[in-house]
Amino acid sequence: MEKIEFYNFNIFNLAKYTNGKELEATVGHIFAKAGIFQEVPLNKFKFFGFVGKIASLYKDITYHNKTHAADLAQTFYHITTVGEMGVKTGMDKFELMTYIISAACHDVEHPGYTNLYLVETRHDFANLYNDNSVLENHHIATSFKVLNDNGGVYNIFD
Repeated sequence: MEKIEFYNFNIFNLAKYTNGKELEATVGHIFAKAGIFQEVPLNKFKFFGFVGKIASLYKDITYHNKTHAADLAQTFYHITTVGEMGVKTGMDKFELMTYIISAACHDVEHPGYTNLYLVETRHDFANLYNDNSVLENHHIATSFKVLNDNGGVYNIFD
């Protein structure tokens, strides 16, 4: 984890060493290292429950999976720190938090098909979102559903 800020960070090694908990490990480590837990009033118990639930909703497909989400979160962190995007944009801890959470959730429940395929095959997702940005709408709706499910047990913002 000492290389998490660097471009050559190996997410596949992390997946192996954490027994498939790479998303939880990556996001949790970034939050701790960046001081997000100290500056943003998050319930840590709910936070780790939320990230774990999101990780569990990723399908075991070739690309749009939890390893990809962890890799994107780490890449965003690299761009923010080593790439100095955080300094150049005046990013505060809350904005960094939302940036990393967005990466973690960006492909949740991805079925492994494109928007066009889902529309052309009249998939339930396409019908639900009126053929408009089907996957993007589903990923964000699923993320908000996790936040609000089970009486807010995963609502990190309460």
